[in-house]
Amino acid sequence: MCGICGIVAPGRPPELAAVEAMARSVPVLVSSAVNLAPVIESAGAGWVAPPEVGAFRTALLEALGNSGERLARGEDIELSPEDLAAIRAGLEDIKAGHVISLD
Repeated sequence: MCGICGIVAPGRPPELAAVEAMARSVPVLVSSAVNLAPVIESAGAGWVAPPEVGAFRTALLEALGNSGERLARGEDIELSPEDLAAIRAGLEDIKAGHVISLD
C-alpha cells in the first residue's frame, strides 16, 4: 500500500489530480463543484465537501484524523462502468480545454 495520504496539485485541473490519485489508490478530498464529485462518492474514493471553507476544513480534518478510513477508502475504490465513462468524458474535456477554472 502506498504511504501517500494526499496529493496537492495547485494549478492543475482538479479532475486530473483526482484521477491520478485514485489510480494510485490514494483517496481524494474534492469540492462538490468538481465534475467528478459524484464518481468519487459512488466509488467510495474519498470525501466530497461543499465548496465552503468550513465544510472543506471539517472534511479534511476527518480525513486526516482517521488513518484507517483513509486506507479503506484508498483500497476499496470501485469504479463502475458508468464511473469510468464519466472519468473518460472528464479527461476528454480537460484535453479539449473545456474545463472551468475556479481561480
